[in-house]
Amino acid sequence: LGGSPVFVYDYFWSALHDRQQPVRSIFSHNRCFLRKYSGKSKAIHDPVLVAGIAVANIPGLTVTHLFLMYGTLRASTLLPTVLTLKGVRLVPRGIVTGVIVAMMIGLPVFGYGNISGIAVYKTTGSLLTVLLSGVVAIVVTRKRGECHG
Repeated sequence: LGGSPVFVYDYFWSALHDRQQPVRSIFSHNRCFLRKYSGKSKAIHDPVLVAGIAVANIPGLTVTHLFLMYGTLRASTLLPTVLTLKGVRLVPRGIVTGVIVAMMIGLPVFGYGNISGIAVYKTTGSLLTVLLSGVVAIVVTRKRGECHG
């Protein structure tokens, strides 16, 4: 904890500028946040646990398959990130919609091909995941009338 930048900043700021006040805890400003969201995080715990157990019990699914699917999920953010870095102005709703559509269409195709061992489905699922996110983001941005490019 002593190496945390927030702790170091709080400690030195208090020591240099506020000599009457003791050094405050680094968690004191997070109490409201903890009260507000701890119940929600506890409520979501059980459904996520059940989903994890369900995924773990899919017949024929190995750790390699899980890593490949994780890589496909990561790839869904590739094209919106590249477009943003190249200066294409995308609306946030377009990016979120693109990533969700890419995951809903591309990931099942990739997962089916991965579990059944069909290379065409694996490739198609990966390409759909990468391309749909960017294409849908651009389409939603154009429909909202935003300037892009």
